Amino acid sequence: MAEPTVSEVSKPRKGFFQHIKWFDENDTPEERRLIWKLDLLIVPYALLVYWVKYLDAANLNNAYVSGMKEDLKLGGNDLSHLQSALLVGNCIGQVPFAYFFPKLPLHILIPSLDLGWGIFNLLQFRATGKSELMAYRFFIGLFESPFFIAVHYTLGSWYKGHELARRGSCFYIGLALGTLTASLLQAAATKNLDGVNGLEGWRWNFIITSVCTLPLAFVGWFIYPGTPDRPNRFSITAANVSLAKRRLEKAGHRAPAPWTWNLVKKVFTTWHIYVLVFWDIMFWNGSLNTANGGYLLWIKSLKRYSIPEVNNLGATMPAIGIFITLAVCFGADFSRSPAWAITLAYIMNVLGLVIIIIWNVPEAGLWFAFNTTYFANAISSVLYGWAQDILRHSPEQRAFTLVAMNAICQSTTAWTLILTFPTVEAPRFTKGYSFTVACAIMLILMTWVVKYLHDKQERQFKQLQESDDERIQDSVDLVGPETIAQVSKK
Repeated sequence: MAEPTVSEVSKPRKGFFQHIKWFDENDTPEERRLIWKLDLLIVPYALLVYWVKYLDAANLNNAYVSGMKEDLKLGGNDLSHLQSALLVGNCIGQVPFAYFFPKLPLHILIPSLDLGWGIFNLLQFRATGKSELMAYRFFIGLFESPFFIAVHYTLGSWYKGHELARRGSCFYIGLALGTLTASLLQAAATKNLDGVNGLEGWRWNFIITSVCTLPLAFVGWFIYPGTPDRPNRFSITAANVSLAKRRLEKAGHRAPAPWTWNLVKKVFTTWHIYVLVFWDIMFWNGSLNTANGGYLLWIKSLKRYSIPEVNNLGATMPAIGIFITLAVCFGADFSRSPAWAITLAYIMNVLGLVIIIIWNVPEAGLWFAFNTTYFANAISSVLYGWAQDILRHSPEQRAFTLVAMNAICQSTTAWTLILTFPTVEAPRFTKGYSFTVACAIMLILMTWVVKYLHDKQERQFKQLQESDDERIQDSVDLVGPETIAQVSKK
C-alpha cells in the first residue's frame, strides 16, 4: 500500500461546514462556538416563526376553497380584498415598529408581536362575515409586519456581512413550509373535524394554526438572543456579547447610529434608495403569482377533486419550492454571483408565467408552470443579502434603506393585487399574470443595472482606500525612522 505524501499528511481534510464556508476562516475556536450558539438560537426559532407567519397568512386561501366562501356568502373580489387587508396591515406597521428596533429589546418585542398575531389568527374561527374577517386580517398583518426585517436586523447585529445569505435562506424556507402545511392542515381539518362541536372544517383550521403559533411567543422570550446592545440574559452571557462585539469590530463593523435628519438627507442624495427600491418593487410584483391563490383556484376549477384532495394537491407547489429556494440561495453563495442566480431563477419564473398566460396548453404544462412558481420568491434572501452588502459601508444607511425597501415595495402589492388579480377572473387571471411577467422581465434588467452600479461603487471605494494607504505611507516616509524613534521614546 502506498504511503501518503508529506503534503497529503500536512493538509487536514476539510469538513462539511468548511466546504460550504459556514464559518469565517479567520475565526478562533471560541468564536466558532459562539457562532454555533447564535445559529442554534436564531435560525431554528426564526424558521419556526416564519413558518407560522405564512401558515397564518396562507390559511385564508385554503379556507376560501374549503367552504368559507359559501358559509360567509363571499363572492366577487372578496378574496382579493381579504388578501390586501393583511398587506395593508403589513405596510402600516413596518416603519413604526422598525423605529423601535434599536430602542427596545428585540427578544421582548418580536415574541410579543407573535403573540398578537396569534390571537387575531385564532379569532378568525368565529368570523360571521367579510367585514369582521377583514378586521382580523388587518391586525394579523399589522403584528406580523416587522418580523422579516427584524430577523435580518438581528442577523446583521451578530454576524459579518458575508455570513448572512445562507442563514437568511435557512429561515426563509419557512415561507414555503407555511404554505405547504396550511394546505395539509386544511385537508386534514376538512376530512376529520368538519362538524365537530358544530364548527366547519375551515374554522378548525384557524384554531389549529393558532395552536402552532401561540407557544412560540413564550419560547421566544427566553431563547431569542436580541442584539449585542440589548441582549437576552436568559440565553446570552456577557462574555458572549463581549466576544461578538470584538469579532465584528475586527471586521470593520460598527453599530448603527440613531436615525437623524442628516441621515435621511444622506440616504436621499445617493442612488441606493431609488435604484434598490425600484428593483425591490419589481421583485414584489414579479412574485405576485405566489400569493394570489391561483394554483388552488385552478385545481378546484378542474371539478374532479374533493376539498381534501384540492388542499393536498395544493401542497405540491410549496414542497417543490423548498428545494428551489435552497438551490437558488446556496447557488448564489457558491458561485459568488447573485446577479446570475437572480437572472436564472427569473428566467424560470417568466417561462412558467408565459405558459399560464397562453393557458390553452396540455394540462401537464399548467401543472409544471404552477409548480415552478417558487422561482419567483426564492431570490428574496439573495436580493436582500446583496442589498445589505451594497450598503455595508454605512450601517445607518443600510438600516434605513432596508426598512424603506420592504415597506414601500410591499405597500405597492396591496393595490396591484386587487387591480390585476380580481377574484372574478379566477382561475385564469390573464391580466394579473401579464402584469407579473412584465415586472419579472424588468427585475432581470434592473439586476444588471444594480450590478453595474455596485461594481462601480466598489472600484471607487478601492481607489479611495489605496489613496489613503499611499498618504499614510508618504507621511511615514516624510517623518523618517529617526523621528519615529524619538517620538516612541517620549
